[in-house]
Formats: sequence, structure tokens, C-alpha cells
Amino acid sequence: MLEVLKKYELEEKVIAISADNTNINFGGKPRKGKNNLFYKLQQKTLKNMMGVACPAYVEHNALQT
Repeated sequence: MLEVLKKYELEEKVIAISADNTNINFGGKPRKGKNNLFYKLQQKTLKNMMGVACPAYVEHNALQT
């Protein structure tokens, strides 16, 4: 992901990342892990980004309940 951001000169413009709320993307529910996409992207860009769970997944869970 970082390579694509650099390729299109978007590295400085990214403020949030939206993905499925899995351990590989966000480090699980507490988001304290260091071996996930969100943490690594924050470290490489040195930005305080916001992580947003997949909107479709959130909507699906809301409708299901």
C-alpha cells in the first residue's frame, strides 16, 4: 500500500484508512498490535491517521441486529 501511495504522490495526503476490521488490517479490536497494516502505515508516514472499519461491514452488522 505504501508503494502505491508513493507512486501516485498521495503519501502526504492520506488521513484515514478504511478496511475490514481484521487483525492483519487493524490489529484486532483493541488496535494495540504492531504487526498490522494500520500501525505500519502510521509508522512509515509518521502521521496520526484514523482507522475506519469497513462501512459495508458496519452497515451489515447493524442491519443484522
